[in-house]
Amino acid sequence: MQENKWIYGIHAVKAALEKENISKIYITPILKEKLGWLSPFTHKITVKSSQEIDQLFAPKTAHQNIAAFVEKKNQKTWHEWHTFFSSVEQSVLIILDQVTDPQNIGAVLRSAAAFKADGVIVPEKNSSTAIGTIAKIAAGGASHTPFIKVPNLVRAIADLKKSGYWCVGFDERAPKTLQKHKFDAKTVLIFGSEDKGLRQLTLKKCDYFLALPTTGGIKSLNVSNAAAIGLYAYRISYF
Repeated sequence: MQENKWIYGIHAVKAALEKENISKIYITPILKEKLGWLSPFTHKITVKSSQEIDQLFAPKTAHQNIAAFVEKKNQKTWHEWHTFFSSVEQSVLIILDQVTDPQNIGAVLRSAAAFKADGVIVPEKNSSTAIGTIAKIAAGGASHTPFIKVPNLVRAIADLKKSGYWCVGFDERAPKTLQKHKFDAKTVLIFGSEDKGLRQLTLKKCDYFLALPTTGGIKSLNVSNAAAIGLYAYRISYF
């Protein structure tokens, strides 16, 4: 996640220990005895009561009696990320425009990890700062997929287009559907929030649009579900 933050949840902490710089772990004594995979990290563990762990987070946070402190790493600049993305021949990225719900972002990161997306890109402004919730919902995905915050989302899209990416906006009103669509090797899947959709500036940068038609009473899918379907469809194109 590359943030100096507390994260929580058994799966999130286990994944973070493999990828992140964890400086300390708080855990209840009973849970500590059950999690054998923590044994190499005993020097980082402090036994706390569930009530003490409660104090780290907002009320009613489902921390599962374990929390870990992620030390901030040296974050790559967008220029560094762009240089890397320019060098690859096949890649799929996700851009979230105006998606602020941390549970949605976490679910997208989980799908991104499952389908080996090369990154989830969000704007620095108008995006969630609830890193702990994102990591918990991602169930480890946040430690396996780069979560990239950019100062200017429209400019980042323009940079990616120059690097050979085709930018696909998802819109329920699009005339073309996902069915039998063949994605380009370098593709960006762009999703907006459920209530506002994609901003006009973002819409103008998309190369084309796809719809995910539904047959029931609900006309549009949750953004995390739509992202999972889009990623699966991309992977089918390149299995």
